[in-house]
Amino acid sequence: MERFRVSTDSRLVKPGEYFVAIKGENTDGHKFIEAALRNGACGVLGERELYKAAKDRINLINPIIIGVTGSSGKTTVTAFIYQILSTKYNCCLGSLNTKLGLSVNVLNDMDEKCKFFIAEMGMDKAGELKETTDMFPPDFTVITTINHVHLEKLGTVAAIAYGMKTTGTAVLNSRNNWIRKVGVEFANTGGKVLWFSEKPPAEELILPKNILGEHNHRNIVCAAIVANLCGLSYGEISVILNNIKLPKGRLNLITGIHRSIIIDDTYNANPESMKYGKVAILGDMLELGKFSARDHIKVGQLINRLAIDRVACVGERSSLICAQINSGTAHRFFSNTLQTQEIVRWLKIREGDTILVKGSQGVRMERITNALMENPEKAPDLLVRQDARWNN
Repeated sequence: MERFRVSTDSRLVKPGEYFVAIKGENTDGHKFIEAALRNGACGVLGERELYKAAKDRINLINPIIIGVTGSSGKTTVTAFIYQILSTKYNCCLGSLNTKLGLSVNVLNDMDEKCKFFIAEMGMDKAGELKETTDMFPPDFTVITTINHVHLEKLGTVAAIAYGMKTTGTAVLNSRNNWIRKVGVEFANTGGKVLWFSEKPPAEELILPKNILGEHNHRNIVCAAIVANLCGLSYGEISVILNNIKLPKGRLNLITGIHRSIIIDDTYNANPESMKYGKVAILGDMLELGKFSARDHIKVGQLINRLAIDRVACVGERSSLICAQINSGTAHRFFSNTLQTQEIVRWLKIREGDTILVKGSQGVRMERITNALMENPEKAPDLLVRQDARWNN
């Protein structure tokens, strides 16, 4: 089978790649075919042709598939598993988390010697996980968390369990009530279940000290269990963990102006992940549906229990956070990140300050992180959403 590369973005397509014209809810890729060809595309594929080519490649190479899903933490766990296993095996990282995106990953990144395909799998709407697992059936399924928002979209925990390969193994978060129910459902279908928490499963597994957050300790333990199932000893894994890195925008430490420290957690936000940080700059938590007001209010109430000097709330929904904060904590509402310079001036960053920047993708909180960096020229290497698609 002749290998070729694809792109779904006419602006980023490279000479020799096929442009995939996708008809979505908000736009139609067929409108950009001429632009893609001008930029060097060697031809055009439809969605059906893309899926067939990706499925043919998966069937040809036959890698072991590790599917990682959940309401939060799935990108981090996927990255950890990939970093650990790729020290010993030929691995392909599936980071684009939908049937469409993973098909692109397979065609662009998977070579003939690939042993493991480590795929992040979204579960943002009913049927999405099942659609993805039908295309890429996991031998190992990982579920990091399930919150009320995703459960509402999916319907029942059984819907998640039935999206998993019944002959495979599930690695599940024992600290999550809904996931425990998924484990019961999955076991009833004949699958094998292993549980993880923040506690190492073996004395030989030593967690790294440079990774922040109890939830990330849980993510590391999860990745270690999967790697152990794939053939690495916990002793080997502990050595590898000394060099483990968090993905961009996931509690990374960056040197800020006036010798401050930025905790860059700008990739995304939801109530489960928001509660772990010392908050300074908070953006909207999007896609919460009917729970939006309640959960933003809860975050504001949480701030009152923490020792915080000043809080900037950014985005329309974050006004609900701001309204809950007591007068003892300096706080101010800003409508969006286009006010970044005003936000930075108001914060009055002092030497030694530690600043957490966090918010959902649509709020573009990385703009604020960039403005706070001591060396903003390093933004393309350190921050999320820095390529041409986000230049607006």
